[in-house]
Amino acid sequence: MIFSYNWLKDYIKGKMPSPKKLAELLTLHSFEVEEVKKVGKDWVLDIDVLPNRACDCFSHIGIAREIAVITNSKLKTQNSKLQLKTQKFNAKDFIKIEVKNREDCPRYTAKVILDVKVKSSPKWIQERLKACGLQPINNIVDITNYVMLETGQPIHAFDFDKIKSLSPKSQVPNPKQIPNSKFQKKKIIVRRAKKGEKITALDNKTYTLDEDILVIADTQEPIAIAGIKGGESTAIDSKTKNIIIEAANFSPQVIRRASRKLKLRTDASWRFENGVDPNLIDFAQERVCSLIQKIAGGKVTQGMVDFYPKKVLPKKIKLDLDYVEKLLGVRIPQKEIIKILKSLGLKIENWKLKILTVEVPTRRLDISIQEDLIEEIGRIVGFQNIPSVFPQTSLIPPERNEEIFWQRNCQDILKEQGFTEVYNYSFIGEQEKEIFAGKNKRK
Repeated sequence: MIFSYNWLKDYIKGKMPSPKKLAELLTLHSFEVEEVKKVGKDWVLDIDVLPNRACDCFSHIGIAREIAVITNSKLKTQNSKLQLKTQKFNAKDFIKIEVKNREDCPRYTAKVILDVKVKSSPKWIQERLKACGLQPINNIVDITNYVMLETGQPIHAFDFDKIKSLSPKSQVPNPKQIPNSKFQKKKIIVRRAKKGEKITALDNKTYTLDEDILVIADTQEPIAIAGIKGGESTAIDSKTKNIIIEAANFSPQVIRRASRKLKLRTDASWRFENGVDPNLIDFAQERVCSLIQKIAGGKVTQGMVDFYPKKVLPKKIKLDLDYVEKLLGVRIPQKEIIKILKSLGLKIENWKLKILTVEVPTRRLDISIQEDLIEEIGRIVGFQNIPSVFPQTSLIPPERNEEIFWQRNCQDILKEQGFTEVYNYSFIGEQEKEIFAGKNKRK
C-alpha cells in the first residue's frame, strides 16, 4: 500500500527520520517497506501492511501511530479538535435508515449536508491523492477518498436529490435555516440484492447481482454495491447541491464474497474485507463533514442517523509478566513494558503481583490474547535486540537394556552371514492373516 511521506509528517511532532531511514525502522519493527520513491516534492513508501494489521494500519494515521511509537515521538492527531459548525436542523428529519440484517451491516451512519458547491479540489488534496495512486474527481468525492486514506474508514457520498423519496407526502420540517422548503424525506435500505437485479456503477459498468451481494438501496432500486462501489444514479456531479455522507461497517465475509463474484476490487472493499473498527466511524464522519464544510461550504445537519444495535467495546486481557520473559527469552523491566503498551494506545488498569490488566482499543482487532500483547512488546523492543541463546539441556545416556543389546547383536551377525532383514507392515488384511495362520494354503 502506498503512503505519502509528507502526509505522514503532518501527524508527527518533532523531526521525522529521512524516508530511507524511516523505511529501515518500519521494516525492523512493523512492516516491510518494499520501495521508497521520489514523487514530485514528496516521497512515497510502498509498505507491505500485513492482513492482521489492516484494521488499523490501512491508513496514514495508523502508520503515523507506528512511527510515533518506534521513534519515541508524539502523535499530533490525538489532541486535535475538528472545527465543525452544525445547524439546528437534524439529520433524522431528512433521512431514514433500515438495515435488514445486522450481521451483514453491524453499523450504518448517515449525515446530510445542504447547499454545497461542487468544484475542483484544492491542489494539496489533489497532490496527496495522486501520490497514493488515486485520480482527483471533484471536491466532495476527493474529500471522501482523502478521509479514507487518512483514517482507514471508507466513506461514500450520495446526491441527496437523486435518491427516491420515502413517499410523495414525506416532506421534512421546514425550519428557517433550510433554503428549500420542498425537501422530501429519503429512505436508505441496506439489504441483499434480488436475483437478477442490476446496477450501473461509477465505473460505467453494469453489474448483475444476486442474493450473496449486499446493496445500499432506496425505496425502488440499488444505489450502491455495499462496501465496494457507488452507483451512477446517485453520483456527485457539478449540479449537486445536497449530499448524504455514508460511513458504515460491513461484514468482511459478505464484502469479500461479493468482490470476488463481481470481480471488482476497490480501495474500500480491500479495507472492509480485512475488517474495520466500527467505532472509527465517529471520527471519520466528523472529519469528512468538517473538510467538506471548509472546502465546499454547505450546512451540516446536527447529529447523525446511526444504526448501531450492538456496540463494540474494548477488550481486557490479563498479561503475566513472568510469561513475557518466558516467551521472549529475555527479561524486560516492568516500567518499559508499561511504557511500550501505553505508547501503542493500550490502557493499563492495574499491575499487582506481576499481572497487568490491559485494555485494548477496538481499532486493534488483531489483539485478543496475551501472546498478542507479548508479540507487540517484542517487536517494539526489536527482535533483533533480543540476544540469541542456545537452549540448555542435559543429555543423559540411557541404561543398557540387555534384551535390546543381544537382539541387535544377533541381527548384525545374521546380516554379516548374508541373511536379509525384512521389516513387514504392522497391519495386514484378514486374508493375509488367514494365509499366515495356516488356512487357505495354496495347492
